[in-house]
Amino acid sequence: MEKVPKVLKIVDEVKEDADFDIQAVFFNFTLDSICDIAFGRKHINSLEESHPFGYAFDQANYICTKRFFIPPVVWKLQRALSIGNEGQLKKHVKVLQTTVNGIVAARLQEHADSTGEKKTLLPLKRSCMMW
Repeated sequence: MEKVPKVLKIVDEVKEDADFDIQAVFFNFTLDSICDIAFGRKHINSLEESHPFGYAFDQANYICTKRFFIPPVVWKLQRALSIGNEGQLKKHVKVLQTTVNGIVAARLQEHADSTGEKKTLLPLKRSCMMW
């Protein structure tokens, strides 16, 4: 709920008769909220500043969705040669992996350093991986 005042402040600061992209604000709000829930901490503050994770996530989603409208032989060839959309997808996925790996490493270190159990999805994920 702490993000709602930030969203309201952003909306209030919009000048009358000015163009305003509310979809971008909602996207950043959703991204921040999901990351807070998933990682148990504020790592991506895209409401306050632009973050490459949000852009990479959005672009990767867009490229994957476009696969439904392109013959499989085309996008698979592009993927094999790392050209076109598939070449861009690899770059975006690398940004996503780097960001998430950094967050997970930080959270695991915090967990190891702390004496109390934090309520996040990471302990759940680790326990599921042991099966």
